[in-house]
Amino acid sequence: MPMIRKISAVVLALMALYLILLGARLVTLGGSWYYVLAGVAYLVAALWLWRNDARAVWLTGAAFLATLVWALFEAGMDCWALF
Repeated sequence: MPMIRKISAVVLALMALYLILLGARLVTLGGSWYYVLAGVAYLVAALWLWRNDARAVWLTGAAFLATLVWALFEAGMDCWALF
């Protein structure tokens, strides 16, 4: 199990860096800061997952719920926009 956890932490960290870097680019174009903030949350969760800290699960869940709320706020109930 530890190897799966380490691989998951690396994948989560790569995803987080992608969100942070492209989110920063979006901010420079006048866009939302949400992607940068979500990326930072996922990066912290990846670090906690690497260290086998259970807070990683809670932070990932909170980031997911925040993303769901943000998406509903931005797109409403339009299925295509949410997709």
